[in-house]
Amino acid sequence: MIGRAGRPGLDTSGMAIIMTDNASKLKYESLARGLGSAESQMIPKLIDVVNTEISQRVIKNIDDAVRWLKTTFLFACLKENPPRFGVDLQSQTLDDFILSQCSNAIESLCKCGLVGEADDLFPLAGSHIMSQSMVPFKAMKTIAALPFDATQCQVLRMLSSMEDLHVPVRRLEKKPLNACHKSEVIRYKLEGPLSKVRIQDPSEKAFVLLQAYIAHEDFENYTLRQEMSTLADKAQCVLMAAQEHSTRGSRHGQVALQCLKLRRSLQLCLWGESSGVLNQIQDIGHKCTAQLKMNGIVSFDQAMAATEDQIERASGRPKPFGKRLHTIVSKILQERLVMTAEIEYTRESNIPASVQCHLRFPSQVPLNSNSEKAKVNYTLVRYNRP
Repeated sequence: MIGRAGRPGLDTSGMAIIMTDNASKLKYESLARGLGSAESQMIPKLIDVVNTEISQRVIKNIDDAVRWLKTTFLFACLKENPPRFGVDLQSQTLDDFILSQCSNAIESLCKCGLVGEADDLFPLAGSHIMSQSMVPFKAMKTIAALPFDATQCQVLRMLSSMEDLHVPVRRLEKKPLNACHKSEVIRYKLEGPLSKVRIQDPSEKAFVLLQAYIAHEDFENYTLRQEMSTLADKAQCVLMAAQEHSTRGSRHGQVALQCLKLRRSLQLCLWGESSGVLNQIQDIGHKCTAQLKMNGIVSFDQAMAATEDQIERASGRPKPFGKRLHTIVSKILQERLVMTAEIEYTRESNIPASVQCHLRFPSQVPLNSNSEKAKVNYTLVRYNRP
């Protein structure tokens, strides 16, 4: 929509310029002359909108849904031009059409496990997550269908199958995409012999670009770089919703873990510690990280163990790069926390009763605990990336 053109309080008129392609030019010219009319676009998104109203407890039953829909712009458009929405008044009334649309939307939400139905409709965890994360119903349905033991590759394929992440494969993009898929930067390959696989459809393109983003692949094609960044942002939103649904809804811990790991990889452009973690530090890019990795400097501890001269020779950077890296890594490791998880079992049984977690800095003395309890130690590093 075009807002108020001109300066409020000073101008009585203003100019708004619409920039579009030739195919859409006639459409906007007609709208500017007042020859066209605005039409509701709610029908394709009706399930998403109904879910939002259910999650806010506005709609509690089918009658509420029908009453709510009659207050929308869609109903006004339906009364004005029923055939535009496929309504044949000779075979059904407007009330019948609205009732069937609302019933279908609610039935779809219930089948997907997003909404429960007893005396009244009530939102489940997935309904709130879908509404708050603004994830489309099709995407939420795909998330809910993930198996309880889904691998990281399966989660990645789930993301690639979503229509919101699909962009067309252009002719000039096929060669760089195919070359990238054959390279080592792509951890998970498409099915089929590597030499014969060709990137043809948008889902395959998304599958390759998301992995290329994590590996910090630098395409010469500007459009590919822009699309890769956009896909990564959208994928992180979907992964957040999938993680929340696995935690609060389906309670599939494995799925939540894989979503968390993949989201972290997209945020840091890093598959894991084995790929080198030093690229998270400002001014240390992936090329420098790769050079350090070739010389055995991968982790923060290895960076501290190496001398300043060794770091500078390995990275090809001049002084005082080694000293600056030591200073930064030292500050990071000072923020390190050690978490001890102690599992308590029921008496004379191997059934876990509870888990107690303790956090401490490495310099602190560990808490006294019963030696019969099973202990697991984790090291956490809190680090705000500059």
